[in-house]
Amino acid sequence: AGLVRRASELGLCTLKIPCEYGGLGADILTEVIVLEEIAVGDCGFAMTLAHAWREGNLLARWGTAAQRERFLPEFMSDPGYLTSLAITESQAGSDNGLPYAAGPQAGPQTTAVADGDWWVINGRKRFITNGNVARLVVLMARTDTSRPWTEGTSAFLVPADSPGLRVGRTEDKFGLRLNQNVELIFEACRIPRDCLIGELDHGHQLSEESLIGSKAKEAARALGVARCAYELARHWAGQRVQGGSAIIGHESIATRLAQVLQEIELTRTLIWRAAWAADHDPARARTLEDFAMIYASEMGI
Repeated sequence: AGLVRRASELGLCTLKIPCEYGGLGADILTEVIVLEEIAVGDCGFAMTLAHAWREGNLLARWGTAAQRERFLPEFMSDPGYLTSLAITESQAGSDNGLPYAAGPQAGPQTTAVADGDWWVINGRKRFITNGNVARLVVLMARTDTSRPWTEGTSAFLVPADSPGLRVGRTEDKFGLRLNQNVELIFEACRIPRDCLIGELDHGHQLSEESLIGSKAKEAARALGVARCAYELARHWAGQRVQGGSAIIGHESIATRLAQVLQEIELTRTLIWRAAWAADHDPARARTLEDFAMIYASEMGI
């Protein structure tokens, strides 16, 4: 909580909110630059902030005037305000970006059914970032179970204190422990009808919009981790004495460190190209983002 508040003081939590709503209106290239720097300190915390950027921007861009009036002021003013995106389920995860949609049984199975002035939501979400600390959850749920999920899913704004919503287990992970992943359980969860964001049954299209630049940002986080490892290794090599001198002066060590730094610089250039394309040349962005994510992930191993 202290880190989130400090990030808010620096303007980081509202980095992506458009300027007309009081944010900084950062583009994707700016996001990847900031994410790399934060990930050098902790990649999990970088992911925490990235969610605030994504869901906050989604609310500002796709929300109705009434939704923005309801949710944005608290988002902008509360330094501890975090958000969450609930798509993944036990049997449906990254296929939201491919997507696998062979029939109604593919994709998320959480449902939202209209009941008068309410939506009634039932289902379970899994591995949801910030799910136990978010004030607002952007939920993807099936509103037409007779069609493939890409044609029958809608997006909803679900306040964390909605009746029928509770947090299940928190995942005990090896890494990224500052990035909390939890199970969200919806049991006859009721939200007002006006909490639908975007068009009915067009949640997949909104999800695709939110994924623009996401792989470049994942690559930037991997780059931050690799850079942290390099900086620690270089520092240690400057302190470790062998044969009467610091090993950083040994040719084999210096050469290897130089090779690692070269890979870091090359990776950053590819990530920045992908991010620029996501901002300005969407037709080329997907391929460049795939390249950047794969290269950065493998380079950091």
